[in-house]
Amino acid sequence: MIDITNDFSYNNYEEWISVFKRGAGQNAENIPILLVGGKLDLKQDREVFREDLEDLLEKEIFFNYLECSAKTGENVEDIFNLTLRKIYSSNK
Repeated sequence: MIDITNDFSYNNYEEWISVFKRGAGQNAENIPILLVGGKLDLKQDREVFREDLEDLLEKEIFFNYLECSAKTGENVEDIFNLTLRKIYSSNK
């Protein structure tokens, strides 16, 4: 998850991925990762744009990108649905 109002979290995604992969162990490569941009309710303060993420998404580290707001609930359910569909389709 990145904070779309603070490019620090975007600029340090490699560190977050490495922490995740260490924690996931030998199964890390088989786990689908969804990149989530949080604080969509503060989009007027945006520092990270979809265009900034294009190169990152092309590296196929993440299977998709979605923005949400925990404050308003916007797209929160979509995150879970998208992730569950990806897990389900990966296990066929």
